[in-house]
Amino acid sequence: MPRKTDSNNPADWVFIAESDLEGVSLLIESKVSYSLCVSKLAEILEKVLKSELIRMGWFLVKTHDLLKLGGELNACCPLSKNAFPP
Repeated sequence: MPRKTDSNNPADWVFIAESDLEGVSLLIESKVSYSLCVSKLAEILEKVLKSELIRMGWFLVKTHDLLKLGGELNACCPLSKNAFPP
């Protein structure tokens, strides 16, 4: 039975991202689909960004825009400014 998750819990976002990453690893090993792997890796990055933002007190917004999430992280965390330039 799948684990019940809470979208406001950063640890749950990381749990899902890690699970997705395991799946991507299997796809890479079997050389199934490069484009599927790239797409899934973007989703994993989105989950990691949301996890960190929520951990820092950000209220969850329904978005899949990595640049927007990176901008939010820049606004919350000065150390991340080099990771997501404007």
